[in-house]
Amino acid sequence: MTDAPGVRAGRYAVVDGVAYRCDQYVAGSPIWLRASHDQPRPPGFTADPAGGWRRRILPEEISELIEVTTTARWRGRPVIVTGVSGDSAFLEDVRRDLDGRLRVADPPERSNRHYVPSSELTEVIEQTVQLPLPPAGSAWADGPVRAGLYAVYRGVAYAASGPTHSYGDRHKRPIVWLWAPTSTPQPEGFEQDRHGGWRRSVPLDDVVAAFTVRTTARWKGNPVRVLAVRDALAHIEYVGHDIDGRPELAYQQHGTWEGWVSVESLTHVIQRPRDVVLTDPRDST
Repeated sequence: MTDAPGVRAGRYAVVDGVAYRCDQYVAGSPIWLRASHDQPRPPGFTADPAGGWRRRILPEEISELIEVTTTARWRGRPVIVTGVSGDSAFLEDVRRDLDGRLRVADPPERSNRHYVPSSELTEVIEQTVQLPLPPAGSAWADGPVRAGLYAVYRGVAYAASGPTHSYGDRHKRPIVWLWAPTSTPQPEGFEQDRHGGWRRSVPLDDVVAAFTVRTTARWKGNPVRVLAVRDALAHIEYVGHDIDGRPELAYQQHGTWEGWVSVESLTHVIQRPRDVVLTDPRDST
């Protein structure tokens, strides 16, 4: 049991040895770290339009994730602390007839959430729960960078697409398109496509296994998702309005940037393969 102002409440992520408030995360997607405006700007953080500092990271950069549930007394009354921002604490379940000096975050008819100076809290009790971390990479992490669908044909994994039907003929056997790096000698049965790469189609029945690879990385310090890899280039996607990715990236819509960059420019590459079963498209119609 302690007194404020060193009170915590909510979710915290430990990155580079420091615990920061953080948003909810979805594995493989970037999340925001938050820091108070009353402290110096932490490394890698930028100004948050809502106040304070913020930094986008990948879940894989988190070394520890915790949830802090906090109760306290405010002017002698028991309260629940739901969050902390700067020198203010957000309280819930506060009775309506409290002292008029209580500041209301939202109109009383819509919310029972209030904020008060953290220094006014006493008998603070924090209960900390360790949360599970996102999966820690995969066996592909130290090998070639992959992203998207891959099919194993004659013992070799090739970037793939499909299955589909040749020339739209639904009565023919379904096929899978395979791509091989241009840096390798021409594989048997492959031909050069209009972009200079090696490509061929094979019957779906000749594919012995398939898997997808979900890949995240950092590009120029920004967390990105890798959509595909072709030779030494990676097709990446960044979601957010706080970047100008030109000339490598082009703005799409809804705050999305996409483009092709060199694989060598990617850092913090995390790859998660998952086995999939390729089926005849006619089976789903």
